Amino acid sequence: ADHWSGFPMLIQMFHLLKRSAPLTVLASAKTIKLLKNILELSYLWFERLGFNIIWIELEDNNQISIDGISIIPHQNNHLASYKPNIFRHPFCGIESYSFEIKSKSQGVYSGDIFNLDDIDRFFDKPIDWLLIEAMHFNIDDFSKWLKTKIISKTIISHIPPERENIKLDNVLFANDGDKIML
Repeated sequence: ADHWSGFPMLIQMFHLLKRSAPLTVLASAKTIKLLKNILELSYLWFERLGFNIIWIELEDNNQISIDGISIIPHQNNHLASYKPNIFRHPFCGIESYSFEIKSKSQGVYSGDIFNLDDIDRFFDKPIDWLLIEAMHFNIDDFSKWLKTKIISKTIISHIPPERENIKLDNVLFANDGDKIML
């Protein structure tokens, strides 16, 4: 949603490394339009890249299948507090999603969320893994919430400095460069 700033650099690096394989990008229609404009403004024109970008439009609760992996986007409320001011900022208003991901295992990935209600609906049954960013929710509430769910592996990323020393039972805190098997 609001974490797109590294995208042009990623595309530029792929270009410089002479990538030839297509790149699939999943995003909402409004975000796709924004990203295409940013690439254009960055002189990363499609005819210069050397590889194709396959844009797949996300729609709330609309399942997408890619290489045997099922992805179901669910719009969350991460950016809801900004809605009253969107009319002043016409380039904003992009959507934020959490994802149900199913392949050999079943999991939930969520970037930033507004609160735990954004993902609670996914846990009416046991799941294999949860990967979630830890920036905006209350960590004590999360600890209590987690005890009521059946999740085989919980991984937390995007950990603010004031939370780096927090310990939670059966939770892995991910750092840049970590390799985690799901």
